[in-house]
Amino acid sequence: MVSLLEKNKLERTNSVIDEIYERHKESSSSIYPDFERTLRINFRRTYLQTLLKSLLPFSLQSNSSVNLNTILNAINWIIELRKIVNLRKYWWSEPLVNISDSELVFEWWNGGKKVTVYFSDLSSEFIKVWGADIDNEMEEGIAETNDQIEALWKWLAS
Repeated sequence: MVSLLEKNKLERTNSVIDEIYERHKESSSSIYPDFERTLRINFRRTYLQTLLKSLLPFSLQSNSSVNLNTILNAINWIIELRKIVNLRKYWWSEPLVNISDSELVFEWWNGGKKVTVYFSDLSSEFIKVWGADIDNEMEEGIAETNDQIEALWKWLAS
């Protein structure tokens, strides 16, 4: 069962999601700005709803050890990533989402590059891979601030 604290965190996250995606900050050159805005909002909501549906059931099952804080950490992280991608017009691909014992794992590939991000309830750690040599073609680190997230994505997208 989900505790009251976890429900409150989820409600706050949903509130932030609504606030982020309800406000239209981009200028439009369209002759139908309201229609264009509606399409953007619906696309963003669909993406987030799909992400939430794919992640939340695991935290709510009694046999899963992934807690709601881990899920909220991953959701907040990917919201920040999507804002960066949209602002900078970076390449984008949906992540492959994996569930391990106590972590959520997002993976992306672009050409010969791969980024894997491991989420726990308090941290977001990554591994970058660009070849088979683990000493010279892999790097690990933390991607928790917007600058760290952007640097990681810029590397993958380049």
